[in-house]
Amino acid sequence: MNPPVSILCPVCTETLLRSGRSYVCSNRHNFDLSKEGYLSLLHGRGNYQDVGDDKRMVQARVRVHQLPVYGDLAQAVAEIFPTASVDSGVLDIGCGDGFFLDRATRAAGGGSAGVGVDVSKEALARAARSHPGLLFVRTDASHEPLPFPDCAFGLVMSVFAPRPVDEIRRVLRADGSWLIVTAAQEHLRELRQFIPLAAIGSGKLDAPSSRSFAVVLGRTFERELDVAHDDLVSIVEMSPSVHRLRRESGDLWKEKVPVELRVTFSFSLTLLGRQGSEA
Repeated sequence: MNPPVSILCPVCTETLLRSGRSYVCSNRHNFDLSKEGYLSLLHGRGNYQDVGDDKRMVQARVRVHQLPVYGDLAQAVAEIFPTASVDSGVLDIGCGDGFFLDRATRAAGGGSAGVGVDVSKEALARAARSHPGLLFVRTDASHEPLPFPDCAFGLVMSVFAPRPVDEIRRVLRADGSWLIVTAAQEHLRELRQFIPLAAIGSGKLDAPSSRSFAVVLGRTFERELDVAHDDLVSIVEMSPSVHRLRRESGDLWKEKVPVELRVTFSFSLTLLGRQGSEA
């Protein structure tokens, strides 16, 4: 069975068709499905062996997504975008373990084609095992063209993830929507008193974004939650800050994490539409 959305060969841009456990284009470029079920388009294309979230980071992310605040955030994400956009297919850039992509497609009643891309093989392995009804593709969205045709999706999601503006505009339908979720300034402010996490950016779109897209809806999602030590550790361990913490002190940073802490979770949700109707 071929995927619900065409996948383009990263070598020649011809359409990849499934043949058993492989995807092959008319020029005989061949890409295999992993044993977990995701398709890697990075095999033999540079040193991508250990990029992206590692296994410990992915495991931490899965645990954190079980906190009720993330269930509420996923619900808020599902409510903010037009159903018509979801029905036209969903692309999740930097999909991680597939948590938000699964919620988005299920909110549409299960009739939407969901595709997630990420550079982390550990994240995609978890996503493919957990959500076998969705398609997961390993590619480097920050540095490579997205391997999909023009106007292929009704909704693109960037949830704490890269925002390759030109490529998003290309693969998004003229009537489609782009949903961006970022951490807001108050996010984890209490935890930051104990652990030196990376600073939160402004969350503003860059200049090409402002020319290509218009804000349709903006919303702030904020909750407070009492969080136990192990979950606080997981919150830190799923973040990019953990790389610096490991380099500086191994796992000793965990000793600075309190036994329990009331934490603010604060996120910015922005829905954008394409400016202009041309493809």
